[in-house]
Amino acid sequence: MPTTTQLYMAFANAACALSWFSCAIITVGAFPQCDEFWSVHRFVTAASVLSTLELVHACIGLTRSAPGNVALFLGARSFVGLCVAPMEGCSPAYRYTAFIWGCGESVRLGCFAIDQLRTSRAVRSVRYTAGPICFPLGTAGEWTMLIQASLNGRPALWAVVIGWVPGFAVLMKQLLAQRRKHFASKTEAKKL
Repeated sequence: MPTTTQLYMAFANAACALSWFSCAIITVGAFPQCDEFWSVHRFVTAASVLSTLELVHACIGLTRSAPGNVALFLGARSFVGLCVAPMEGCSPAYRYTAFIWGCGESVRLGCFAIDQLRTSRAVRSVRYTAGPICFPLGTAGEWTMLIQASLNGRPALWAVVIGWVPGFAVLMKQLLAQRRKHFASKTEAKKL
């Protein structure tokens, strides 16, 4: 039987997952029409705000995530989604990025929610496989948006474009280490 904390975490992660899933869905529907930018942006804003729960959970010890890494991840995505996207408006890069964020986060957070209710190696395997695929795809979209904004008369953003690379490296290294650890323990279990 799940504890109260596990039930809360399952609910919080499911709410975030559904919020990001709606971003993916609305983005697909709005792809052909640029007049839908603000509809997509409202969903991205709501999902980004709801995702700050991840930082709260990390800071108060409800997860094993390092608060600094969570802050880097959320801060980068929020900066691009909430600050850069409105500058550039309806661009294919924004729609692509919002779609990838929606897909990646709905899988990641959905897996967290399921895992709170019933620990499953298969669910963790999905999470540790989808993360290293979705994260670089989303980062490529973010980087493209930053470059476009820099080229459109915002030269100060070049510093952010350059800083994106080491930030990506830190977070990708963490993702790959988690994946290696998960699948290494699976191999060890098979040997026994």
